[in-house]
Amino acid sequence: MQLLAGEPFSIALDVVADTPLAPPRLGWELRDDAAILVAGGAVSTAELGWENGTRVLPLRFEAVRPPFADGRLHLRVDLTDERSELQYHSLDDALVFVIYPSDGTRGLVRLEGRWSSAAEPEGL
Repeated sequence: MQLLAGEPFSIALDVVADTPLAPPRLGWELRDDAAILVAGGAVSTAELGWENGTRVLPLRFEAVRPPFADGRLHLRVDLTDERSELQYHSLDDALVFVIYPSDGTRGLVRLEGRWSSAAEPEGL
């Protein structure tokens, strides 16, 4: 998968259980090629509609204004029990994507802001 810097993207996945289980926790990490953690988080699938009898839950993550400027990112996903942290499933490189710079920006992330003269009066 290839994206231009700042281009919106979405990630779709299905959480599937062979047997009924309590709502699992979905953890995710984005790492660069050097395995440095770029971003990560976790969410309870109960907040996304999983009930004790659920066997399949389609999920989608939307990034409207991603801050990435250039590089290759690796997505890892983990499903764990919410209480005991028992790991149900883990997938390294669930998705690998490349971000290409779109405007000469260098580095992994885009830092938006503006330069001004320190002598410039504020509020103008």
